[in-house]
Amino acid sequence: MGSIDGELAEDKGVLGENHELLECHLRAGGERRVYVAPSELELAKKLGRKPPPGAVRWFPDPADLLLGIEAGLAWVANPPSPGPWRVLVAGEYQTALSVDEARSRIAAAALHDQRLPVVVWWESTSVFRLLRVGLGTGDISLVEGGAALADGAWEQPYEALVEQLRSAATWAVYGYIKRGRRHIDVLHSALTYDWVPALHYGSYNLTNNVYEDVLAPDAVGAQLLGQGYAGRIPSDPDWEQDDLGNGATLVVHRDPEAWFGRPLPPATPQDFIALDPAYPTPEVLVQARETFSAILQTFDLISKGDVDPLG
Repeated sequence: MGSIDGELAEDKGVLGENHELLECHLRAGGERRVYVAPSELELAKKLGRKPPPGAVRWFPDPADLLLGIEAGLAWVANPPSPGPWRVLVAGEYQTALSVDEARSRIAAAALHDQRLPVVVWWESTSVFRLLRVGLGTGDISLVEGGAALADGAWEQPYEALVEQLRSAATWAVYGYIKRGRRHIDVLHSALTYDWVPALHYGSYNLTNNVYEDVLAPDAVGAQLLGQGYAGRIPSDPDWEQDDLGNGATLVVHRDPEAWFGRPLPPATPQDFIALDPAYPTPEVLVQARETFSAILQTFDLISKGDVDPLG
């Protein structure tokens, strides 16, 4: 590929380092249903056996996913200085000379293995912006971070990401904004090792999963709650609720600095696995988990694997 700069392609850039960041995670609209691999169905038929039970998956609506991808490309469209965009596709680090070229890489990836995320980003000495797309799952992350955020400039990226939550109400069923410190975890699920221990969840492996349209993984300082939460959102004087239409509600804490204006407490993988109550969970999060406990995921509920976890 003539547009690939070999030297840059080998350099992971911000994905090879740890920086302070704000992540807006969004899930494109779609439906949840049981999936059984065609090869397993064929084998069961040949052997005259009952097909395996399969696993519950989220199947994004193509139109909603496309809207999400376009929103993400707009997020990374205007770097502060001219230069190539960075792209990670099929595990390969590449460069793109334009957003249109990055769009074509995403389209090409959609025709092949959709299990690996596609990432597009630009970076400067003080800030970077990143788009992560899960083509097969409808997971989309918009990220901003870098030295400027680490130095205390959190308000502008936070406000920009809140606007992304608002705009996403037309195509996303759920979303949130969280602070983070490990870019590489954005490629999978930052909730597992780049958040705080999920004491409310009951297990270490909190992740973005197929039930987000009706159950939130955790209580965070800004959330987009889609139609699946209608009539179930707790009210509290510390939180503002904004009806966005289409059955969606934006829920934000009245003290965003407490959530986004300071780094998360340090955490090791062992902290997430041990679920030690002595971990210094920010008090604002402790209170939020109590407020929103009725709509939060728990391991016992998720591990049942029901198509409808509320049924």
